[in-house]
Amino acid sequence: MVNVTWRDARAPKKCAAAFPAAAGGAATCGRGRPRTQEVRCAPSRRHWAGRRRAGWKPAVPGPPSAGGGLPAGGGGAYRVWGDRDRCPGARGGRVFEGVMQMAHGRLGGRAAAAALFVLLAGAVAPAAGAAPAVRLAILQFGTVAWEIDVIERRGLDAAHGAALDVRRVATKNAAAIALNAGEADVIVSDWMWVSRQRDAGFDYAFVPYSTAAGSLMVHPGGGVEALADLDGRTIGVAGGPVDKSWLLLRAYAIERLGRDLDGAVRSVHGAPPLLQEKFVQGEFDGVLNFWNYAARLRAAGMRELIRVQDIMPALGVPGRLPLIGYVFGEEWARANRAALDGFLAASAAARRIMLESDEEWELLRPLVRAEDDATLAALRAGYREGAPTGTPDEHEAAIREAYAIVARLGGRALVGSATALAPGTVWRAEP
Repeated sequence: MVNVTWRDARAPKKCAAAFPAAAGGAATCGRGRPRTQEVRCAPSRRHWAGRRRAGWKPAVPGPPSAGGGLPAGGGGAYRVWGDRDRCPGARGGRVFEGVMQMAHGRLGGRAAAAALFVLLAGAVAPAAGAAPAVRLAILQFGTVAWEIDVIERRGLDAAHGAALDVRRVATKNAAAIALNAGEADVIVSDWMWVSRQRDAGFDYAFVPYSTAAGSLMVHPGGGVEALADLDGRTIGVAGGPVDKSWLLLRAYAIERLGRDLDGAVRSVHGAPPLLQEKFVQGEFDGVLNFWNYAARLRAAGMRELIRVQDIMPALGVPGRLPLIGYVFGEEWARANRAALDGFLAASAAARRIMLESDEEWELLRPLVRAEDDATLAALRAGYREGAPTGTPDEHEAAIREAYAIVARLGGRALVGSATALAPGTVWRAEP
């Protein structure tokens, strides 16, 4: 059944009439008319603003493929669709990625609130015995998408008793908003974000996905042979001034050179693709970028000066430090343990395939956007090197030490008022 909810009890019929899809039939994907319906007319723009930040896109009335924009005022109903405007099939029992509708001005001849929203939740009740669904929000072109492609193409989620419902978003912040808004069950983020959210009262937990870290790359023959040679030079730094890799590199310089790179070099912060381009064009003497960008530079003949993961022992961080992981709420995990376990098992199965099969990477070549064999080999090697090993205890020990380092240098802008990693940040499955 397609669910529609309403708040304005004064005109439910008029509200439903304004939205044909809500009234029945237009959005059922061949499943027949919805069996139950409920319409909500929300008088505030707050809900819509949250959806818009999460990446929802406006469209003119009619089919979602019609395109168009959402006018600032005037009467009528305007449909707003999510990232996908068609039924993704029956996987997990879902009909739509998501639908929102909005009306301005007057509704059915009566003055409505400043804005009227109708949210079509986009879910149908799963069939009896259907695998539990996991709503996963990931970056559209992120490296996690590679593993998810293997899961979906091979049906590994179904094989492990789960149904993966993937929502692709444009930014990391959009994924976080989707999780906070209850529109996603699982996202990919880092332990620093999880710890800060736990300090703020959320119950999010972190399962390591990758230990692949960035590298400081320089031009061959550019006169930079060691960290000390960077004094007075310009380097690009991905992720901003409180990026973990940058803070850890600064700590390493303080330990080894007795001075902070933040004052010794001119650091330029920006988006990874832009920094990559500027470095290749020779505008930077070095670039500290994410691992997949560093892999492409290695394939192109650039020189790796320092790999961030390699400096961990000198900083007192034991083992290999997980950088990113799957993040979800503990309450959701307890209520959907079978779904979570199935998803994590499917992820592990996909990772094993990617670790062992070069043929699988040939199938992934268009997705990873490898321009040549050298680039594909570099990306494959980087992914494999970053596959996490170890126990939750070992992961937490490494994360706790790294947290203390980056918190000291990043300060309140990074960790707020916290002084240590929040308890429970690393997920520990109960038997």
